[in-house]
Amino acid sequence: MKQQPSILAIDPGVSGGFCYYSAAGKDYNLHPMPGTEVAISGIISYFLDYASMHGDVMKCVIEQVTGYVGGEGQPGARMFTFGENYGFLRGVMIAKGCDISTITPRAWQEAIDFKKPRGIKTHHWKASLREYASNIITLRGLDVDGALSTKTADAFLICRAFQRNLLKEGQQ
Repeated sequence: MKQQPSILAIDPGVSGGFCYYSAAGKDYNLHPMPGTEVAISGIISYFLDYASMHGDVMKCVIEQVTGYVGGEGQPGARMFTFGENYGFLRGVMIAKGCDISTITPRAWQEAIDFKKPRGIKTHHWKASLREYASNIITLRGLDVDGALSTKTADAFLICRAFQRNLLKEGQQ
Protein backbone atom coordinates (compact mmCIF):
# COMPACT_ATOMS: atom_id res chain seq x y z
CA MET A 1 0.00 0.00 0.00
CA LYS A 2 1.31 3.42 -0.93
CA GLN A 3 2.04 6.02 1.69
CA GLN A 4 -1.02 8.15 2.41
CA PRO A 5 -0.30 11.69 1.24
CA SER A 6 -0.73 14.88 3.16
CA ILE A 7 -3.27 17.09 1.40
CA LEU A 8 -3.60 20.84 1.10
CA ALA A 9 -7.15 21.60 -0.08
CA ILE A 10 -8.04 25.13 -1.09
CA ASP A 11 -11.30 26.98 -1.61
CA PRO A 12 -9.78 29.85 -3.63
CA GLY A 13 -12.42 32.50 -3.03
CA VAL A 14 -11.74 35.62 -1.00
CA SER A 15 -14.21 34.11 1.50
CA GLY A 16 -12.59 30.69 1.12
CA GLY A 17 -9.92 28.94 3.07
CA PHE A 18 -7.41 26.14 3.49
CA CYS A 19 -7.64 22.65 4.91
CA TYR A 20 -4.40 20.80 5.53
CA TYR A 21 -4.58 17.09 6.26
CA SER A 22 -1.41 15.81 7.88
CA ALA A 23 -0.64 12.20 7.02
CA ALA A 24 1.91 12.20 9.87
CA GLY A 25 -0.52 13.41 12.53
CA LYS A 26 -3.77 12.14 10.98
CA ASP A 27 -5.37 15.51 11.71
CA TYR A 28 -6.85 18.47 9.85
CA ASN A 29 -5.84 22.12 10.16
CA LEU A 30 -8.26 24.79 8.96
CA HIS A 31 -7.42 28.37 8.10
CA PRO A 32 -9.56 31.10 6.47
CA MET A 33 -8.20 32.84 3.38
CA PRO A 34 -6.04 35.74 4.55
CA GLY A 35 -6.38 39.18 3.01
CA THR A 36 -2.87 39.58 1.59
CA GLU A 37 -0.83 37.69 -0.98
CA VAL A 38 2.15 37.59 1.40
CA ALA A 39 0.02 35.89 4.06
CA ILE A 40 -1.43 33.44 1.52
CA SER A 41 2.05 32.51 0.33
CA GLY A 42 3.15 32.12 3.95
CA ILE A 43 0.36 29.66 4.74
CA ILE A 44 1.10 27.53 1.68
CA SER A 45 4.83 27.56 2.54
CA TYR A 46 4.13 26.60 6.15
CA PHE A 47 2.04 23.55 5.22
CA LEU A 48 4.45 22.40 2.50
CA ASP A 49 7.41 22.78 4.88
CA TYR A 50 5.52 20.88 7.60
CA ALA A 51 4.85 17.97 5.21
CA SER A 52 8.48 17.98 4.07
CA MET A 53 9.80 17.94 7.65
CA HIS A 54 7.73 14.80 8.33
CA GLY A 55 8.73 13.11 5.07
CA ASP A 56 5.15 13.18 3.80
CA VAL A 57 4.15 12.97 0.17
CA MET A 58 2.16 16.16 -0.52
CA LYS A 59 -0.82 16.66 -2.81
CA CYS A 60 -2.53 20.00 -3.39
CA VAL A 61 -6.10 20.30 -4.61
CA ILE A 62 -7.83 23.54 -5.52
CA GLU A 63 -11.48 24.05 -6.34
CA GLN A 64 -11.93 24.80 -10.04
CA VAL A 65 -14.92 27.03 -10.63
CA THR A 66 -16.30 29.20 -13.39
CA GLY A 67 -18.42 32.34 -13.51
CA TYR A 68 -21.61 30.29 -13.58
CA VAL A 69 -23.32 30.21 -10.20
CA GLY A 70 -26.77 28.61 -10.05
CA GLY A 71 -28.27 30.38 -13.04
CA GLU A 72 -26.72 33.74 -12.26
CA GLY A 73 -23.29 34.90 -13.26
CA GLN A 74 -21.15 36.83 -10.83
CA PRO A 75 -20.52 40.55 -11.42
CA GLY A 76 -17.46 41.11 -13.65
CA ALA A 77 -15.32 42.78 -10.97
CA ARG A 78 -16.03 39.98 -8.50
CA MET A 79 -15.15 37.29 -11.03
CA PHE A 80 -11.96 39.14 -11.95
CA THR A 81 -10.93 39.18 -8.27
CA PHE A 82 -11.78 35.50 -7.95
CA GLY A 83 -9.76 34.62 -11.05
CA GLU A 84 -6.86 36.70 -9.83
CA ASN A 85 -6.89 34.88 -6.47
CA TYR A 86 -7.17 31.47 -8.17
CA GLY A 87 -4.25 32.24 -10.48
CA PHE A 88 -2.13 33.58 -7.64
CA LEU A 89 -2.75 30.44 -5.55
CA ARG A 90 -1.83 28.17 -8.47
CA GLY A 91 1.29 30.22 -9.16
CA VAL A 92 2.49 29.97 -5.56
CA MET A 93 1.89 26.21 -5.50
CA ILE A 94 3.68 25.73 -8.83
CA ALA A 95 6.62 27.84 -7.64
CA LYS A 96 6.81 25.69 -4.50
CA GLY A 97 6.81 22.50 -6.60
CA CYS A 98 3.46 21.22 -5.32
CA ASP A 99 1.62 18.51 -7.25
CA ILE A 100 -1.69 20.28 -8.06
CA SER A 101 -5.04 18.71 -8.84
CA THR A 102 -8.33 20.51 -9.44
CA ILE A 103 -11.84 19.47 -8.49
CA THR A 104 -15.09 21.11 -9.55
CA PRO A 105 -17.79 21.95 -7.01
CA ARG A 106 -20.06 19.33 -8.60
CA ALA A 107 -17.36 16.65 -8.34
CA TRP A 108 -16.50 17.28 -4.68
CA GLN A 109 -20.16 17.56 -3.70
CA GLU A 110 -20.92 14.24 -5.44
CA ALA A 111 -17.90 12.61 -3.77
CA ILE A 112 -19.23 13.49 -0.32
CA ASP A 113 -22.87 12.76 -1.28
CA PHE A 114 -24.06 16.31 -0.63
CA LYS A 115 -25.51 18.19 -3.58
CA LYS A 116 -26.73 21.76 -3.74
CA PRO A 117 -30.51 21.97 -4.00
CA ARG A 118 -31.89 24.16 -6.77
CA GLY A 119 -32.85 27.67 -5.74
CA ILE A 120 -31.08 27.74 -2.37
CA LYS A 121 -29.59 31.12 -1.46
CA THR A 122 -25.80 31.29 -1.13
CA HIS A 123 -25.75 32.12 2.60
CA HIS A 124 -28.11 29.20 3.36
CA TRP A 125 -26.00 26.87 1.23
CA LYS A 126 -22.78 27.94 2.99
CA ALA A 127 -24.44 27.39 6.39
CA SER A 128 -25.58 23.92 5.23
CA LEU A 129 -22.03 23.04 4.17
CA ARG A 130 -20.63 24.19 7.52
CA GLU A 131 -23.21 22.09 9.37
CA TYR A 132 -22.51 19.06 7.16
CA ALA A 133 -18.75 19.40 7.78
CA SER A 134 -19.36 19.76 11.52
CA ASN A 135 -21.42 16.55 11.51
CA ILE A 136 -18.64 14.65 9.71
CA ILE A 137 -16.07 15.88 12.24
CA THR A 138 -18.30 14.93 15.19
CA LEU A 139 -19.49 11.55 13.89
CA ARG A 140 -16.05 10.41 12.78
CA GLY A 141 -14.26 11.83 15.82
CA LEU A 142 -11.77 13.66 13.61
CA ASP A 143 -8.96 15.74 15.09
CA VAL A 144 -9.35 19.27 13.73
CA ASP A 145 -7.30 22.37 14.57
CA GLY A 146 -8.62 25.79 13.62
CA ALA A 147 -12.15 27.08 13.48
CA LEU A 148 -14.71 25.43 11.25
CA SER A 149 -16.66 28.28 9.67
CA THR A 150 -18.42 29.11 6.43
CA LYS A 151 -14.95 30.21 5.21
CA THR A 152 -13.24 26.88 5.96
CA ALA A 153 -16.06 24.32 5.54
CA ASP A 154 -15.70 24.07 1.75
CA ALA A 155 -11.95 23.51 2.01
CA PHE A 156 -12.51 20.74 4.59
CA LEU A 157 -15.13 19.07 2.39
CA ILE A 158 -12.90 19.42 -0.70
CA CYS A 159 -10.15 17.67 1.27
CA ARG A 160 -12.50 14.84 2.31
CA ALA A 161 -13.73 14.44 -1.28
CA PHE A 162 -10.15 14.35 -2.58
CA GLN A 163 -9.27 11.69 0.02
CA ARG A 164 -12.25 9.58 -1.13
CA ASN A 165 -11.21 9.97 -4.77
CA LEU A 166 -7.65 8.91 -3.96
CA LEU A 167 -8.98 5.84 -2.13
CA LYS A 168 -11.13 4.91 -5.12
CA GLU A 169 -8.14 5.27 -7.42
CA GLY A 170 -5.99 3.15 -5.09
CA GLN A 171 -3.53 5.98 -4.48
CA GLN A 172 -3.66 5.82 -0.69
